[in-house]
Amino acid sequence: MIRLREANRAVWVYLKSKWVILVAFLLLSLFIHVIFFRFTSADLELFLLDWFDYYDQVSIGEALRHPISNYTGPYTYMLYLAKLLQRGTGSWVPDIAMIKLIDLPFELLAVYVGMMIVRYFTADERRLFYVFALLLFHPTILINGSFWGQCDIIYTSMLMVSFLFFLYKKDLWGVIFFGVAVTVKFQAMFFSPFVLA
Repeated sequence: MIRLREANRAVWVYLKSKWVILVAFLLLSLFIHVIFFRFTSADLELFLLDWFDYYDQVSIGEALRHPISNYTGPYTYMLYLAKLLQRGTGSWVPDIAMIKLIDLPFELLAVYVGMMIVRYFTADERRLFYVFALLLFHPTILINGSFWGQCDIIYTSMLMVSFLFFLYKKDLWGVIFFGVAVTVKFQAMFFSPFVLA
């Protein structure tokens, strides 16, 4: 059985060896994201944009004392930090794009962790590429985050990290990342039978 460190090294070696095509895919994915950033969903209109505007008017302490969102703390903090970042850059990035950009690092994390999970089962480099492309362009991931502005990839990527640690018999880390996923969105509890097994 391959060890976690060896799998990580193998994935990095693969990424370095194919960097030109992988960067091209990343840029294409980013282009699709930017196109989708223009779309405004009902949730964005009714809730997220109002919350984001509220965070522009209050301090972090005020935002924590008088929460207005129905999301858990971690996502609320991310929204507030995105607003601070937007303020720090002179507000040239529209609110809708800032909200949707929160998901992007977690989408990339999901791609990387997906490659690590595949590497656990096979050394076939073609399969690493397949999972890279599949997760980068998966319609559900693109539509949920970049199109609708939802945050499901955040807890999903944490569940993927949890699963990865369980595969490599790092149970404590698996439980920790499962806990992080649950704090982001309670739907992560659907993974609990696996954690308890």
